[in-house]
Amino acid sequence: MSIKVLTHVIRRRDGHVMCDWIEVASEGEAFHEKRKVKFGYYDDKDFAVRMRVYPKDKHLKGEFAVRTKTGTVW
Repeated sequence: MSIKVLTHVIRRRDGHVMCDWIEVASEGEAFHEKRKVKFGYYDDKDFAVRMRVYPKDKHLKGEFAVRTKTGTVW
């Protein structure tokens, strides 16, 4: 059995959001992957990866926010 950690990939150029996931083998591994996503382990200069959270007003704010080149904060 595998577990999918649901994520959003955010394009820094314009703030476009794409659904994605990280597949893991156990709940323990899922816990560590969630922390890696939260702290920007998968981010690069073109994309940021964040956890999927609904509704939108629950998206991460503050130090974990994603700022795009157009100034949008996700």
